[in-house]
Amino acid sequence: TAEAEINAAVEATKLALHLRLMLSEITGDPLRDILIGEDNQAAVSQATKGIRYVRNAKHYECRLRWLQEVAESGHVRFTYVASHDQAADPMTKPLDEVNFTRFRHMMVS
Repeated sequence: TAEAEINAAVEATKLALHLRLMLSEITGDPLRDILIGEDNQAAVSQATKGIRYVRNAKHYECRLRWLQEVAESGHVRFTYVASHDQAADPMTKPLDEVNFTRFRHMMVS
């Protein structure tokens, strides 16, 4: 699952960097750092701590190295967010009424 999370983090990072640049050009405001919340601790470790061991997967390794370089540059920070606090979870899981209400409140706030 960490491999899938890294691939998703790469796509999210590419989009966030593009949107940040576009917004700074439109508004004239300086570029701000990006915070990406991740609910997989292995993925956060691989992206931020420079873990160099990966399976023999050439394309995955290239994507991971790029993500590590972006994280080292300081433009993007990754942080662990527990699954029960991950605002995207309602889009991927069935929820009972209590959790549905909690996540709905999270999205609106």
